[in-house]
Amino acid sequence: IEKLENDLRRARVEPFQEERHEGKRKYDQELIEVLQETDSITSEELIRRLGVDQSDPKLMEGIDNQLKQLESYGLIGHTPHGWRWVG
Repeated sequence: IEKLENDLRRARVEPFQEERHEGKRKYDQELIEVLQETDSITSEELIRRLGVDQSDPKLMEGIDNQLKQLESYGLIGHTPHGWRWVG
């Protein structure tokens, strides 16, 4: 089950690994929900809550790119205490 969940998460973050991706990208719903339900959350805690395999560089890059894009859209902000939903 864990392997299947990681494979699914890897497929979902794939569009966020490409710099020049054209078309729609679907953000990880669980990522959005965790950000919205907390006052602020560190990257480490976020990864733990999502159950992401930290040894998978593509998966970690995809999550990081989603966070960067959400921040560039003004939906989240990075504070000294971690990520915070502002959108």
